[in-house]
Amino acid sequence: MLKERFAILRLKKAGDSQDVGWAGSKIPWTFVMLDKQDVRQDLFTAYCRINHPAFPRILDIKEGDTYYCVLKENIHGENLEARLNREGRLDHGQASRIIGELCKTLEFLRMLRPGIVCYRDIALSDIVLDHQGTVKLINLEKLILTKGDGADEPTGDLQQVQSVALLYYHLLTGVNPCEIEGHIPSFSQLGLYLPGELFDLITKALKPDSPMKTLGHFRKEIEKLFPRRCEEHGDQKTPARRRITGRQALVIAAVTLAVSAAAVLAFKLWVFDAASRAENNEITRLLAYRETAAAAEEAKHTDFSGEEANILNRTETMVAEPEQPVQNAEEVSQSTDAHEAGQTADKTDSNSLPKDRNAPAKRQKVYLSSLEPASFSAGSDSFRLADLDASDRDIQGNRFQAGIKLELVDSYLSDYKDQWMTVEYNLDKGYSRFSCVFSVSQAFQHIDPSQKAWLNILGDGKLLLSTASVGSSSGPVRIEADIRGVKKLTLQLNPASQFVENAGYIIGDPVLEP
Repeated sequence: MLKERFAILRLKKAGDSQDVGWAGSKIPWTFVMLDKQDVRQDLFTAYCRINHPAFPRILDIKEGDTYYCVLKENIHGENLEARLNREGRLDHGQASRIIGELCKTLEFLRMLRPGIVCYRDIALSDIVLDHQGTVKLINLEKLILTKGDGADEPTGDLQQVQSVALLYYHLLTGVNPCEIEGHIPSFSQLGLYLPGELFDLITKALKPDSPMKTLGHFRKEIEKLFPRRCEEHGDQKTPARRRITGRQALVIAAVTLAVSAAAVLAFKLWVFDAASRAENNEITRLLAYRETAAAAEEAKHTDFSGEEANILNRTETMVAEPEQPVQNAEEVSQSTDAHEAGQTADKTDSNSLPKDRNAPAKRQKVYLSSLEPASFSAGSDSFRLADLDASDRDIQGNRFQAGIKLELVDSYLSDYKDQWMTVEYNLDKGYSRFSCVFSVSQAFQHIDPSQKAWLNILGDGKLLLSTASVGSSSGPVRIEADIRGVKKLTLQLNPASQFVENAGYIIGDPVLEP
């Protein structure tokens, strides 16, 4: 049937699968043979109309007397079963992203008319990550069968949520929950440092009376937990870059050359203008010197009779002037003192003039620790905020001139969700940059290296930056944040592991620069 358009290179064995082609090869297509008696006709019609990036594209469908032959795109990548066999388990950020995309894919199938509902067993081998990291769902044909392999009884939305929640647990722990009798163990029982709220979410979804009735609700609960953590660990999916076409490349090259030529021309004009101005200034100076020299030469050779006439005129003026009375020494002294007093009063009046109050005062660098905190809050009453003293050092033994320290005292008595601290400072608009050093105190270098925390810097309630996680084997971290226009500066300490024992964290040399 496909002989005119395709060539069959190899057939898989009958016991392996119904697919034809090489699943891991570079062949861009594969096809499956479906028995008409095993296919639900209404679901097959919906299956043929699927056009979604998460599923292989259907290239052609041929119908025989007793079968359907579906030619479809061959997806190249690594399925989750192979990934778990290779890595053991996935990072919680990566696992959350995969589950979120899988929920969107299954929601799309559920919204078809008629809707295609996934079955209780979602096989890891049916979920493939392509080379761009996109989640693909293959072997969709088993969802439209009435019997045969993978054609268990269909389930409702609640069973779909439970199935995806178990898959989520499998990706996070590397333990197949279907092989566990009774309740699934918590992360701490498995010796894993994972956020406890994740396990709470999974167990909540597995309850028969769970409020999460749809996959969309389950996906939104995951997104509420992880936007900040995924951003910190770099697990957010980077959008694929669009490839530049040949025409776009030519346009970019032409624009680049035009801008470069304009810049070179502007530079040459600037150099020419500067040289012209320098030459004009030199000419003006020479002309002025020549005129001055000519005037001096003319004054030197002036007729002496003119000078004699001037002397006679000055003599006549002196004779015509009336005789001034001679003042005695006391009067002269008094007049001199009065004149000096008047000058002193004028200077005093000029110095006593009020200055412009609106003139901006020049600000100096200040330490944040010199300001009084507007508020301090923590998850436990035993957590403390204090100034650095002379004995405080960072994890590498470095000292600081000033700073603050956040201490998790008796933290083993608190829950993981309560291990946080927040400090707020009121600022004016006179500062543009904030810098400091974030590290574990050297006095707590004995804590487990896996017990880490990170620091958030917020300006007026908006997140400015999040640091990397620091612990006894990592750090210190240098922080620089742009705080122009910020009125309220907030420092947030958050644990990056499941549990942090007694520990102290230093914020050294917190400088506010104008």
